[in-house]
Amino acid sequence: MQVCANLAQNESAILMMDDLSTPSDKFEQNIKRKINAQLKRNAAYGVIRVYSKGSELVQLADILLGAVCYDFKRKANLIRDQA
Repeated sequence: MQVCANLAQNESAILMMDDLSTPSDKFEQNIKRKINAQLKRNAAYGVIRVYSKGSELVQLADILLGAVCYDFKRKANLIRDQA
């Protein structure tokens, strides 16, 4: 899981995930349980799904994250500059 790969040994997180339809009623609990089991500690304090189109802060975070990721990819030559 990407979350596990990015948490340092002394870090914990509360996850805000984009709301999506899933067949499981216990989606948040399952994600939290899987992360904590994989890291063998209480790394995920909580998981909540948020309807991103209804939250301006989530949309802003998505835009900023996209810009940072694009810059990293460009510097790693994974994206060609278009002239």
